[in-house]
Amino acid sequence: GPERNGHGRSRFAYATGFAFRRRVGDSPCTFAFAFALGGVVVVVVVEGFGLGTCVLGGCFAEAVVPVRVDDCGDIAAVVHLAVAGVGDHRWSDSYKKEILVCRVNGTETISRAIAQMGHKPHTLISASAIGFYGDTGTTAVTETDPAGHGFLSDVVVAWENATHAASDAGIRVVHLRTGLVVSARGGAWERMFPLFKAGVGGKLGNGKQYWSWISMRDELRAIEFALNNAEISGPVNLTGPQPETNAEITRVMGAVLGRPTLLPAPAIALKIYLGEFSTEVLGSSRVLPARLEQHNFDFQDKNIESAIRAALAEPGA
Repeated sequence: GPERNGHGRSRFAYATGFAFRRRVGDSPCTFAFAFALGGVVVVVVVEGFGLGTCVLGGCFAEAVVPVRVDDCGDIAAVVHLAVAGVGDHRWSDSYKKEILVCRVNGTETISRAIAQMGHKPHTLISASAIGFYGDTGTTAVTETDPAGHGFLSDVVVAWENATHAASDAGIRVVHLRTGLVVSARGGAWERMFPLFKAGVGGKLGNGKQYWSWISMRDELRAIEFALNNAEISGPVNLTGPQPETNAEITRVMGAVLGRPTLLPAPAIALKIYLGEFSTEVLGSSRVLPARLEQHNFDFQDKNIESAIRAALAEPGA
């Protein structure tokens, strides 16, 4: 359960969103307490126990009803990372609805709940995604660019708008527009590494599409950075400083692993296998972390090779 600091603020209870779960393995609290040991006081909000269920400092509530904040103590900040993965299943109409509902309903619930608290948290850090920008082609975009077009762009716009209750109540809101997290223990790279290690990896389609990646350790450090920096609010692109084409990432993967990359996945095959989601795999996303760089965030992994090597050094990789 939550601990208390010297000022009576609740510390952490749970941390099982993708970034936190993959960071700490089977332990649900290690990364949260790493924040606490660094002097940061926060409650982590996560998905758990089925669609639409959230955890707030140990308090459970369905996403369609108000969270019981009275039992959660006096919390300083909320980090909300609960989502259904966009690539976990083929995009049927029902799963597309789940993708939307999971993000919007849960975020609205958390936002309204903390806005109604007598002692409001000073910050809401809420998950978002670079899908906001849609297919950018070869054009580099930053946080000042408008939303793109398509299903995921529409989802992200609705997702970010779901925090209005918190911002209207004077709570600092940060939207973490996360790119492709390079990790051997989760996300797209978890599925890619075995293929490349077996020598059957290759570029997707023509390989010219840009991928905006970020290493797992920089993802976690950027979340903590945003949490600690009161000057940061609104959208923040959590991507590395050098987006690369899929063809270049394929080349680097092969070079790092010492394996051939001669088996491309034709676009037509991806469209048949993945259905509508293939547009995201074959689409281009050249997103720059302008806001992090403006605030002098220091990336540990400034290029894709460094990020890949860091992923391969993860425990259990």
